Amino acid sequence: MRWLIVGYGNPLRGDDAVGWVVATQLFQELGGGDCDVRTLHQLVPELADDLGRFDIVVFVDASATEPPGAVRVRELTPPPASPSESFTHHFDAVRLLVLCRSLWGRAPQAFLVTIGGADFGFSETLSPQGARAAQEAVRYVKALLRLCERGLVSRH
Repeated sequence: MRWLIVGYGNPLRGDDAVGWVVATQLFQELGGGDCDVRTLHQLVPELADDLGRFDIVVFVDASATEPPGAVRVRELTPPPASPSESFTHHFDAVRLLVLCRSLWGRAPQAFLVTIGGADFGFSETLSPQGARAAQEAVRYVKALLRLCERGLVSRH
């Protein structure tokens, strides 16, 4: 089973860097072999081609709408194909899955981990809530990958 972990956000805006922090930690613990880890400023359409090479993808991002320090994990399911689907310069994870499916005929099983940020000001460090939540998110992702590997999380 091949996994891709994508941490994204702005590493110069405090808690917006939490996706990068989580992805970097996971790379140190899991990187290589069947696990690939990427850090990006934002999701881009070019990533859709890469997604098709993986069985599972986990996106990790900060959230300004979740309570500070909260970690939320949810499975992503791309909607049925639509002939009127349009793509813009702003891509979210679901749009990437739709594009991946159009390129590969399938999309990987996907999850989104969002972490509530407390401080999005100019800073190269996470807030205390962001740092604690980043460690919690690392544990969640590792547990999720173990469950998927054992077939205990099935696709809907």
